[in-house]
Amino acid sequence: AVLNIMKKLEKFSEGEIATKIIGNLAMEEISKLDQVSCVRYASVYQDFNNVSDFIDFVNTIILEKNRN
Repeated sequence: AVLNIMKKLEKFSEGEIATKIIGNLAMEEISKLDQVSCVRYASVYQDFNNVSDFIDFVNTIILEKNRN
């Protein structure tokens, strides 16, 4: 997962890369490994403010899984 993130980051021509981009790439890779870990990471990274934010995110993961 880390190597995949690094490869994607190498494609950026900018000297600095926003932490939001790195966080999104990490979340993408984590979701490939384990959905529960992805939800745990997202709950901190995305700073859910209420239960409905959490539920919306979990529903998004469920929909993505059903597409694949």
